Amino acid sequence: MGVRRKVELDVSAAVDRIDIEAIELQGARDIGSALRRVSSLKLNYANSGKQTVSIRGSNATDVAVFLDGVRINDAQTGVA
Repeated sequence: MGVRRKVELDVSAAVDRIDIEAIELQGARDIGSALRRVSSLKLNYANSGKQTVSIRGSNATDVAVFLDGVRINDAQTGVA
């Protein structure tokens, strides 16, 4: 079993972090369900049936979605 250190970073953008306790508490079964309660966030379905995320009027390609520190949406299309 590995241990991951929490690293604090100074960023110039807003960051919302959703931890496993919050996901379990809301009963989310997928990433889209977990993200639905984030303010100013909009989920859209791509033609492939996958989801894209936009926040506060941004494009899906401007939003990075990470799961366990790994980016899960494509940087060019925004599709996750």
